[in-house]
Amino acid sequence: MEDYALITGAASGIGYELAKIFLENNYHVVLVDLNETQLHIVKEEFEKIFQKEVPVICCDLSQSGAADAVFKKTNEMKIQINTLVNNAGFGIIGFFKDTEWDRHEKLLQLTVINSTRLVKLYLDNMLSNDSGKILNVASLTGFVPGPMMSTYYAAKSYLISFTLALANELGKTNIKVTVLCPGLTKTNFSKGTGNGKPIYGTFSGSPEFVARHGFNALEKGKTIAIPYFYNKLIYNILKFVPKRRAARIIRRMLQKKLE
Repeated sequence: MEDYALITGAASGIGYELAKIFLENNYHVVLVDLNETQLHIVKEEFEKIFQKEVPVICCDLSQSGAADAVFKKTNEMKIQINTLVNNAGFGIIGFFKDTEWDRHEKLLQLTVINSTRLVKLYLDNMLSNDSGKILNVASLTGFVPGPMMSTYYAAKSYLISFTLALANELGKTNIKVTVLCPGLTKTNFSKGTGNGKPIYGTFSGSPEFVARHGFNALEKGKTIAIPYFYNKLIYNILKFVPKRRAARIIRRMLQKKLE
């Protein structure tokens, strides 16, 4: 069987760019996304450009049991996943008390439960072959508490911590584990949070650059990937900022965006 990279949230944004980069580097890919229409548009586009079959799985990873459904589907397709990219995600903006629990539950199911479950399901094969790669797409926000986006920031923090621990556990194997932590990126993410008119300033990244940075870091076996110099600078500054002060700063920034 051919080895494949499974990429979630692959129909747009960073996931789309990651899929393209993997294909450019002679990988076979399986694309997973909730948006079936866009998923098939991307499938047709990539198959035309790269002249190879691009299997797709339409699945809502914010639902309980979705990771197991994806795993079952790849087994039915007789596809061996040797690289896993957990990229799918969404955010919720607003005070926790004012926002619907259902959306928070779905966010945590997607970012925490199903992302972790996918790693658990596909890791056995990687360990059997002593070969594999795992790329978890988190965010620079995962290094601080985030009032008004509390569960999103917390979920990304979990993903960073989980990746670092997993990389340590697998340190003596040939499995590479990387967490990608971009800052603000020009995708449709902000609209999904309820911020219909996001403001992209000078320090907003392109999804293509972010994806390529993450891919290169994974290939080199780096554990943390932070694209752009200014994001690295912010990351280093945050190490010295007390969490309570960081929370106040984040709250002011998010409130200003909504004004």
